[in-house]
Amino acid sequence: MIKQLPSAAGVIVYQDHGPGNLFFLGLISLPEFQIKNCGIYDIPKGRIEPGELPLQCAIREALEEATIDITHLDSGPYTHDRLTVWLAESYQEPCIGINPTTGIQEHLSYSWLKPDIMEAQCLDYLKPHIQWARKYLG
Repeated sequence: MIKQLPSAAGVIVYQDHGPGNLFFLGLISLPEFQIKNCGIYDIPKGRIEPGELPLQCAIREALEEATIDITHLDSGPYTHDRLTVWLAESYQEPCIGINPTTGIQEHLSYSWLKPDIMEAQCLDYLKPHIQWARKYLG
């Protein structure tokens, strides 16, 4: 069996403010994606461009979609299906707007969410990735 290479990459961004105060960054998806993927929240992620490594894509997408500059990674990569993600702690305030590369608005806004809420309300295909992040962070 041939293993499929990931076609998309992203970053699960979190903040840890002490016991019981762990939060994941949830990007609020456009309504059509909420309906199509049975959820509300997305993570910064996107398609891997030709010649781009998955990690380069994940870092680029975090900057393009949330203006978060990933400076270090806590864990990863974790791949499920065709999406590879990394886990990164960041206290930068996201800014959601028009993607500077595509000129398209990809998300409506964002929320910092408790891990159980993020897992319950994320886009359905992200659930394994959020479960992985939750397990890693304990």
